[in-house]
Amino acid sequence: MSLSKPYQLLLPYTEAMLAGLVIIEQPKRLLNLGLGGGSFLRFFNKTWPKLLVGSVDSRFEVIDLS
Repeated sequence: MSLSKPYQLLLPYTEAMLAGLVIIEQPKRLLNLGLGGGSFLRFFNKTWPKLLVGSVDSRFEVIDLS
């Protein structure tokens, strides 16, 4: 994660995972499976602040941190 730009996706695979959003002009809702390091949440909050994001993770420790 970039400390100066925490919303920036740094790894190529994270950008590739967003390829489906190219065909959607203004997404309204998104289901995020697996919180991981939270890079997607930071990206979505910066890029589409009105986007409703629901996140699911199987690890309680990760859920408690978010």
